[in-house]
Amino acid sequence: MPKAKRAARRVARVGVAAIAGLHIFASLSVEAAPREKLEVIDASARSEWVVDEHAWGGGVLLYFLDAKHKSGPPDLIPNFALGCDSIDPAKSVWRFLVELAPLGSDASGEEETAYMKNKAYYFGAPGTVILIDEMDKEFKRVPIRATAWGTLETARLTREEVTSFTDASLIRVETPRVVFETRALRAGSLHLMRKLPCAAP
Repeated sequence: MPKAKRAARRVARVGVAAIAGLHIFASLSVEAAPREKLEVIDASARSEWVVDEHAWGGGVLLYFLDAKHKSGPPDLIPNFALGCDSIDPAKSVWRFLVELAPLGSDASGEEETAYMKNKAYYFGAPGTVILIDEMDKEFKRVPIRATAWGTLETARLTREEVTSFTDASLIRVETPRVVFETRALRAGSLHLMRKLPCAAP
């Protein structure tokens, strides 16, 4: 075979290998690329705390009715809950919880799969709950951990800590992967809560 043809084939093989390498590198880069932080801010007067006795033993749950996504998947909306960690108050303790609002019943299988993957990622790192007063000043921080079932949850809260949550003008939850914030919590909106039913010290 003439040298020119052999050289041409070598160049072609090198070119094919280079293109294949670029495709592999590109795919790895996409997989390794960090996800955008999920940031959801709720300043709506419509969002309010409601009694959720069955799930939280006389506690309350906040629905982010008009949450605004600053970044991250728009179908992921947080709910805040404050109450007993069991439906039996005598056998439970006070906790603060952050969970994702469930998908609608009309969600496709692909949407459900993506939702579960995003839930596992975004709720997979611990962080901090920051409580802010009416003067927009931080007055308390409470650690919040990632659970095996895809939520963020504090450890057992004391009565003093529960009062800090009900007194807060703003609650902010921060982890390396999420930022959630609401101004909807007001002491007056919690008047329906029963006398602390959980086994809070």
